[in-house]
Amino acid sequence: MKIRSRERKKRRYEQVKRQNGSSEKKRKEEVMPTDNGVKCQSCGGHHPTFKCRKSTRACFRCGNKDHFIKDCPMNPKQDSNSRPQTQAQVFSLSDSIITGTI
Repeated sequence: MKIRSRERKKRRYEQVKRQNGSSEKKRKEEVMPTDNGVKCQSCGGHHPTFKCRKSTRACFRCGNKDHFIKDCPMNPKQDSNSRPQTQAQVFSLSDSIITGTI
């Protein structure tokens, strides 16, 4: 009786899968952006040319036309005197041989 129930469930699953298409295919379609064919003539990006910030010489961060991104007031401030935080490892080689068991 349990085997018939499993077989029925499996057939139903396969039937629904064929009707709806595979869930993996649907996920890929949802994640992948659709290309609407609009290509900017100024920079080659996927937006209309009239919205291109390169042609309007606007800041790429905030869109303001009085400065470029390197001078944008919305950039995160960094202290020029501080060095970047990095992790370091030190290894040492020596001529002595250590023997024994732990």
